[in-house]
Amino acid sequence: MTDHLSDVAATALSLLQSAHNGDAAAADQLGDLMPSLTAAAESGDTGAQNVLGGILLEHIGDPSGAAFWFGKAGRSGAGGKADAGQHGKRSRTLSSP
Repeated sequence: MTDHLSDVAATALSLLQSAHNGDAAAADQLGDLMPSLTAAAESGDTGAQNVLGGILLEHIGDPSGAAFWFGKAGRSGAGGKADAGQHGKRSRTLSSP
């Protein structure tokens, strides 16, 4: 899956996997990366949208925020640009699980 991800999305996905394995430092780094990941998602990066949706669903526990980003990625299609709009309100800060 990481073959088609931007650098920020691939890094976030790797950190998410490490955080799920109990790496508290990875969870902190993921929190630090969220503004960049969110900016990429808002600019239409479908990989970032999908990864952000996964983080919101699996790490933060925000299914409605996850659905929003998964929906954006689905509507934009593979390699397409999504409507950027205002989505910053859906982001939350991360803490260690």
